[in-house]
Amino acid sequence: MKLQASIFLSLAALTSFCAHAGDQTTLNVSAMVLPACAFSQKASTLDFQGINPTDTNDTVRRVDFSFKCNDGASNIVFAVNGIATGSFTGNMQNGQNKLPYALEWTPPATVQWQGLDGAAEAKVTLTGTVTQANARQVPVGTYTDNVTISVTP
Repeated sequence: MKLQASIFLSLAALTSFCAHAGDQTTLNVSAMVLPACAFSQKASTLDFQGINPTDTNDTVRRVDFSFKCNDGASNIVFAVNGIATGSFTGNMQNGQNKLPYALEWTPPATVQWQGLDGAAEAKVTLTGTVTQANARQVPVGTYTDNVTISVTP
């Protein structure tokens, strides 16, 4: 009996001691979801194909880009080489020879975004043009250029 009482008192003292040795605090958990956009359809080539400089019409080609933005993203900017005005002019090159071209697009309309996995999607069509006047001024050859297409909230 003395042994049981002694064990009981020892456990009570130990429990009392442990209860006073602890501490607690509050952890605040938070996250900020940033506005984001991602292409769902990326065109990698705008090919003017074979341009006949004796034609009377300009050579025009189109390519589509589709993208989605997360809910709450606003002020969406679609840009070609950082230009978001809806018009870009560049030069395709073959050695030192340059063939001017133009890209035009309509900036994306306001869309009610439903998340990157949601149904809302915007499409931008780039229209590329090489004028016949410019095509007549360059020698035969393959002309190339690279531009960066971006979409940002």
